[in-house]
Amino acid sequence: MTVSGIVATLEGPVARIRIDRPGARNALTLAMYDGLIGALEALRGNDAVRLLVLEGEDKAFAAGTEISEFTAFKSCSDGLAYETRVEQVIDTLETLPFPTLAAVKGVATGGGLMLAVSCDLQLLSASTRIGAPIARTVGNCLSSRNLARLQTLVGPALLRRMLFAAELVPASEIVGSAFPTWIVGADAFEATLAQKIDAIACAAPLTQRATKASLIRIARNDFNDTDIIERTYGSADFAEGVAAFLERRKPAWQNR
Repeated sequence: MTVSGIVATLEGPVARIRIDRPGARNALTLAMYDGLIGALEALRGNDAVRLLVLEGEDKAFAAGTEISEFTAFKSCSDGLAYETRVEQVIDTLETLPFPTLAAVKGVATGGGLMLAVSCDLQLLSASTRIGAPIARTVGNCLSSRNLARLQTLVGPALLRRMLFAAELVPASEIVGSAFPTWIVGADAFEATLAQKIDAIACAAPLTQRATKASLIRIARNDFNDTDIIERTYGSADFAEGVAAFLERRKPAWQNR
C-alpha cells in the first residue's frame, strides 16, 4: 500500500512502513502524516503482526516536516492544529500492540526524530545524526510532550544542545544515552537489521504483546495487569513454550 509518500508492506509477521520522499530527505508533508496514521491504524487490529519496522528511503530516515507546509499557517490556531496532528501520529505509533523498530540511516530531525524516539527499539547507523535545529531554521517549538520524550531518552544535556545550540548530534555522541538501542557501522546495517527483525519476529508473540500492553499502561500510571497475566498464562502458547523447553526443541508459537 502506498499513500502520499508512505509505503506500507506486510511480509509474513513483519510489517514495514517506509517514508518515501528521498528527494527531500524524506521530509514529511501534512498529507504524509495523515497517510502514516492510516497505515499504522490499518495494522493495529491485525493479530498476525509481530513487528513493525519504520524506515526511510535511501540515505535519510526523515528530516522532519516539509517547511513549505508552514507557509499556509495564518494564526496560532494553525500551530495548535499541527501539533495536535503530530501528537496523534506519535500516540498511534506508541500504542501499537506489538513491538516497533526504527531503522535509522542518515539524518533524523524534528518530526522524524520524534518518530524514531516513539518506537520501542532503534537501530542507528554510525553515520546517523539527530537533532531538532528549529532555533536556527523555522523558529517554532516542540510540544512539552515531545520535549519530555526526548529528555527521557537522550538526557537533559543532549536535549539542550539540540534545542538551544541547534546542533545535529552524531551517533557516536549518544552511545551513553538511553537512545538508541543499537548502533552499527554502515556496512553492517542491513545485515544487523535482518538479524534483529528475525529475532523479534520469531519470539513468543503473546509475550511481546503482553509486554507492550503493560508498558503502555505503566506510562499512564496504570498497574492493573490482571487481564494481561491471565491471557498470557492461560494461552496455548504458554503451554507450548513449557513443553518445548522441557523437550529441548524450538516452540511452535500459534499466537493463541
